[in-house]
Amino acid sequence: GAPDVAPAPHQCDEAEEAAQEEAPTPQHRQRQDRQHRQQQQQQHLHASTCALLRLSGSAAVQSAVVPLALAVQVALLGRCGTDMQAAFGLVVTTTGLGSTVFNFLVDGVTAKVGRSVGARQWRQA
Repeated sequence: GAPDVAPAPHQCDEAEEAAQEEAPTPQHRQRQDRQHRQQQQQQHLHASTCALLRLSGSAAVQSAVVPLALAVQVALLGRCGTDMQAAFGLVVTTTGLGSTVFNFLVDGVTAKVGRSVGARQWRQA
């Protein structure tokens, strides 16, 4: 028969590399898993950031509108004299304080009722 011929050295190297590519090592799998988790975390963070910005946009606009409206009102009252501005300032301060106190009470009551309802303690709610 034909004599056995050993394959060229570069052919063996290529065969070993192909075998390594087909069967990744545990370290390679761990690195791939870690990269995949990092990509998922980045995608989740991006989605969370976009959702947060969308939701907070209206709150930011509402927070900016009140001081702007007050500034316009003060500017318009400036033509009427200082007595009108002082009265306006007193009314705005008093109603602002009242709103803060009552909103605080509403938030506290809402939390207590929500906790009681969640625990199915209907009499306390």
